[in-house]
Amino acid sequence: MITLTRELGRASRMQLFLVILSLVPGISEGLAQTGTLNEHPQECKVLSIGTAQEGAPLDVTYQTRLRPEGSASELVYALNRIEGVQKVKLERRGSDQS
Repeated sequence: MITLTRELGRASRMQLFLVILSLVPGISEGLAQTGTLNEHPQECKVLSIGTAQEGAPLDVTYQTRLRPEGSASELVYALNRIEGVQKVKLERRGSDQS
């Protein structure tokens, strides 16, 4: 179950988020082709990838900044609609000072 506060609805331009996904094995290549990680975020980079054991879900953590008109909840809902995405978590990271 995903719970987002109202504050996460529309993101400020400088706000950074972590997007943490649990994916069925083999879906990570297809995820890039869906365009979801290109459509919603202004920028997105992989911070970590890991799995507990062979055949277990792949846990991928991205750092992202949403587009000025972007919505954190829309990103979460879009990612949840992708086949093979088992879990989506979005965390506020803070503001980018650079």
